Amino acid sequence: MPGQPIRSSSSKVFSHHRLRDATVALRIVASTGLAPPDLVFELGAGEGMLTAALRNRCRKVVAIEVDRSRWAELRGRFHDDPRVEPVLSDILAFRFPERAPYAVVSNVPFSLTAALMRRLQELPNPPRQAYLVLQTDAAMKWAGVGSETQASVLLKIGFTVDVLLALRRTDFQPRPNVDCVLVRLTRRGKPVFSGGEARAFEAFVRRGFNNSGPVRSRQTRSRPGELTFEEWVAAFRSAGRPRGTP
Repeated sequence: MPGQPIRSSSSKVFSHHRLRDATVALRIVASTGLAPPDLVFELGAGEGMLTAALRNRCRKVVAIEVDRSRWAELRGRFHDDPRVEPVLSDILAFRFPERAPYAVVSNVPFSLTAALMRRLQELPNPPRQAYLVLQTDAAMKWAGVGSETQASVLLKIGFTVDVLLALRRTDFQPRPNVDCVLVRLTRRGKPVFSGGEARAFEAFVRRGFNNSGPVRSRQTRSRPGELTFEEWVAAFRSAGRPRGTP
């Protein structure tokens, strides 16, 4: 099995809004377009609603769950299905494949969204695609819809971001007080920046947003959120290579 689990020593289970039924899970999975021979890691599998829908479209589903009782239920439910491998692990500590291509699917607990997004960006071998159910406001922030954010600009170094599907509040149990959407992260064939240049670009972007002042782009000055990702890249390159950058 590519990638070995790290079992969490924490007994804390992050509550989240479960999918209402199999129909909702099928609608989400159909929107992904996943198909064999995809290898998929489902993060936070819970009772296996998405797992059951994914197994019919993928070569193998690794269903990761931190709660031991739910993990045991997953093992019992899918014990005779070689397409499903339940794994007891913290989704933020799991060791993903070092070389093999794979995809990620997750109905992300709201409290873990930021940590999971950082984790996916930091992986040496990021997923080819990640399909994440997020709060709409969080999704807009990470996708940079309307205006770019510091988070969206840094995410787009390695990924493109699309909102695929709007979900109804009645699609979840318990019903959340916010709207949710399905977001797709697609790994770029080659990151826009890497190594020291990536670190320099990140510092450049953080300074721009933290100072909240105008950023020079194409002989004009704009507020940080007014610049597109491409304009941030152009502004960085026009500023010249910072000292200490290889």
